[in-house]
Amino acid sequence: TNSAFKKNLGKVQIYADSATTLSSIGTNSVDYIFTDPPYGSYINYLDLSCMWNAWLKFKVTNANRLDEVIEKKNNSDNYFKLLSESAVACKRVLKKGRYLSLVFSHRDLSYWKKLIAVYEDAGFSYMVSVPQPLNAVWSMHKKKIDLSAIAGELIITFKNTPGESRLMRSGNATTKISTLLNKIMGKSPGVTTEHLYLNLI
Repeated sequence: TNSAFKKNLGKVQIYADSATTLSSIGTNSVDYIFTDPPYGSYINYLDLSCMWNAWLKFKVTNANRLDEVIEKKNNSDNYFKLLSESAVACKRVLKKGRYLSLVFSHRDLSYWKKLIAVYEDAGFSYMVSVPQPLNAVWSMHKKKIDLSAIAGELIITFKNTPGESRLMRSGNATTKISTLLNKIMGKSPGVTTEHLYLNLI
C-alpha cells in the first residue's frame, strides 16, 4: 500500500468522513462507489479499524460511534435509518448513470428486501447480485460461530438512475424458486448451505 501511495501521492485522497453525509465529497463528482456496510450487528468496523486509524492518525470519537451504520441492541429501525442516509449521500456524490456496488451478507431474509428498498428509495436502480466464490478464506466471524453465520457474500450493484427494478416482483414465486433450486442443485452432487442460500438470494 505504501508503495502504491508513493507512486500516486498526488492522486490519492483519504477522508475520515461520515458515510451518512460524505461532506468532504462534491456533488456528482464520483465515478464509482464500492462500499462494504456492516451486516446488521455482525461486524463492528470501527473496532476493526484501529490499525488504519493509528496509521492515518484519525481519531475515533463517541460521535463517530453514534454515526456507525450498525444495528445497536437489535434496533434494526435505526440501522436502516442510518443506511438510508448513507444511500442518499452516495446518490448525491455519484455521477448520473454510474454504478454503486456493495458487499452484503445476512442470514435474516428480511434484511435483503429492506436493503434493496433503501437504495431504490434513494433513487438507484437495482441491477444485479453476484455471489462471491465460497472457496475463499472464511471470515473470523464465520470461524467463531459456524452454525449461525453464513460464509460468503453477495456483491449487489445499483445504477444511479431511478427506474424499474430488475427484481422479480410478480408471477408464481414458488415455481420460480423450485426451478432455481433444481438448477442450483443439479450442478453438483453436494451443495453447501452457503452456496444454496447465496444463489437463492
